[in-house]
Amino acid sequence: GEEEPRCGFCGGIVKTMTVMFGEELPRGVLERAWEMAAEADAVLAIGSTLGVWPAAEIPFAAAQEGRPLVIINRGATEMDRLASVRIEGAAGVVLPALVQEILGKDRPSRPTVPT
Repeated sequence: GEEEPRCGFCGGIVKTMTVMFGEELPRGVLERAWEMAAEADAVLAIGSTLGVWPAAEIPFAAAQEGRPLVIINRGATEMDRLASVRIEGAAGVVLPALVQEILGKDRPSRPTVPT
C-alpha cells in the first residue's frame, strides 16, 4: 500500500539488500556463507521458512553434521524437525530477550565506553 522509495538521482526504485524469489545471490555470497558456517559452532536461522535453496542447504548441512540449529520464526519451517531449539515468535521480540538471557540480566546488553 505504500509507494516504493525512489532514487533522487536516477528515479529508479531503491531496493534493500535482500534477494527476492527468482533472483540470483550476489557473486561470492553463498561461498562466504559456507565458509562462515564451516567455522561456526551452531547455526541460528531467523525469520525464514528455510525452504529456499541453495541458501537453505547451509543450515541443513550444519544440522546433518551434528551442529546445533536454532530456529526463531513465526510459524513452522521446513527444518523444524532438525532444530536443536525452535523458538516461536517475532524476531524483533525474541532476539532482544535472547541476547539479554545470554549476556545475563545483570550485564549491559551493549559494551560501555569509558569516558
